Amino acid sequence: MKGIVYLVGAGPGDPGLITVRGLDLLQRADAVVYDRLVHPSLLESVPQQAERHFVGKRTDCHSMPQEEINALLVKLGGEGKVVVRLKGGDPFVFGRGGEEGLELAAAGIPFEVVPGVTAGVAAAAYAGIPVTHRNIATQCLLVTAHEAVGKDESQVAWSQLAALDHTTLVGYMGVKTFPEVVAELLRGGKDPATPAALVASGTTPAQRAVTGTLSTIVAAGKQAGVKPPAIFVIGETVSLANDLAWFGRHPLFGKRLVVTRARDQASALAQPLLALGAEVIQMPVIRTEPLPVGEELRDHLVGDEWDWIVFSSENGVRHFMDALRMERLDARILAGAKIAVVGSGTGNRLRTLGLEPDFMPSSFTTRSLADELNETVRGGLAGKRVLRVGPELDPDPLVDRLVELDAEVSALRVYRITGGTPLPEMVADLKRHGADGCLFTSGSTVRRFFEVLGRQTARAILTEARAFAIGPVTAKVLEEEGASRIVIAEEHSIPGLLRLVRKSLCSGGE
Repeated sequence: MKGIVYLVGAGPGDPGLITVRGLDLLQRADAVVYDRLVHPSLLESVPQQAERHFVGKRTDCHSMPQEEINALLVKLGGEGKVVVRLKGGDPFVFGRGGEEGLELAAAGIPFEVVPGVTAGVAAAAYAGIPVTHRNIATQCLLVTAHEAVGKDESQVAWSQLAALDHTTLVGYMGVKTFPEVVAELLRGGKDPATPAALVASGTTPAQRAVTGTLSTIVAAGKQAGVKPPAIFVIGETVSLANDLAWFGRHPLFGKRLVVTRARDQASALAQPLLALGAEVIQMPVIRTEPLPVGEELRDHLVGDEWDWIVFSSENGVRHFMDALRMERLDARILAGAKIAVVGSGTGNRLRTLGLEPDFMPSSFTTRSLADELNETVRGGLAGKRVLRVGPELDPDPLVDRLVELDAEVSALRVYRITGGTPLPEMVADLKRHGADGCLFTSGSTVRRFFEVLGRQTARAILTEARAFAIGPVTAKVLEEEGASRIVIAEEHSIPGLLRLVRKSLCSGGE
């Protein structure tokens, strides 16, 4: 049984530029074959059991020859797999997708092409350069400048291109040969005052755009240290860049931030950071898994009465409600008990289920929860029956404090925290490039972060990056692990943590 190979364009760098169709195929793939320019976060969408094959290429350094890539696609497709060949940009625009498609066709392997946003258009747009504009540029030419100009085998007639008016010329893979390209265009009669630009690492937080004229752009590019991947743009529309430049104006543009939260909860941090222009490195170093509590849950709730039921996390609420549903019970079983929550996130999770918390402390810590509840309840918590719903913990500081306050406490453990599985590509990216900040929402995320990266590497990263702690308990664990640049959110919540990041890293503050 033969499978199918999808030649999918991932876009030029910004993971948000992949098409809906491409993202859907990634989520259903049995195998993914991907390039260097594919953003690692896109691999988060790939099923955990899927095969992953890195075939990335760098200038003058091919990790896998094209012939071997073709053979790999034929092999995977022939094994009956759904294969996504994930390519930077568009598969058919200087992406060698045509070669791969022909090889698949010759082998009788079904394939489809999913176009992507090509770098020549997207990187220019992110730099504020439209490749066409009424009355200025009525045509756009995409060329490869990978070959040295002037050679017999070159297929680009640069001297003829120099004679074209109302044209935007966009060149790919031309950093090394760009001086020769410019010289050839000038020899062909191109006006030295023609606006020109180099755009490196387009559509990513590392994007850098250098503008000038045909007579100055080579020197400007050298002075700026422009390196691949980069495109060049030559034509009158480059002069619009000053007015149309929009990318880079977000308050967190250029900042690399690590989110260590569990994969199923990361979006509450990642999405606001992305909207502020940050590059988000998702490192789900922990995950939660439910515990089989059916019989225990019934023992605690059916026919029993509690003065207070205490939730210390969103996960506790979620897994508790899941357990209720599995036992064919619902929120009516809580009638008669009051509910306390540790913070706004836990309270909001409860509200989505139609339950309003009766108590929330002013400081979002488990210690404050116990102490402030004790002060609020008439006569204190002495003798009051309290059910603590939460994770598998030993010791459990909240239970210990409630016992110290003479409450009659029972604990219902509805989930456990285990080690997460960050993508190797994301770990390698963090080790290679570092970060501006790492966000930690619990002590367990801190400990696991140091385990995943290795303590020496983690300390080195946190020497340069700020460690953003959701509260003092998390900060204490960071100190124990040797982190130094620790900042603590004033409000110990996800919104409080986001405000802290923005205040600390934005040039203008909040």
